[in-house]
Amino acid sequence: MHKAVTIAIVLLLLAAGAVRAEQGLVAQWDFSRGSGATLKDTSGNGNDGIIKGAAWVKNGNSFALQFDGIDDHVEVGDTPSLDLKDQISIVA
Repeated sequence: MHKAVTIAIVLLLLAAGAVRAEQGLVAQWDFSRGSGATLKDTSGNGNDGIIKGAAWVKNGNSFALQFDGIDDHVEVGDTPSLDLKDQISIVA
């Protein structure tokens, strides 16, 4: 049995060569709501994630998703804005 892992990650995917982060921002997931079945993308690109099995948990002053390490995940789908061909940066 895998240990449950609490993950509090806000991912910023940046296209290579962006002068400012906002210009290349592909997705930014907001964990501040702490409830619901959707992880909202605040980048404006509509890359919302559907939470599959993971549970919202309190993490300090914010929230996180707790995954069981077996089959929990967040499904974002296949959108053109996530078809990254250049180098990227991921910030947690």
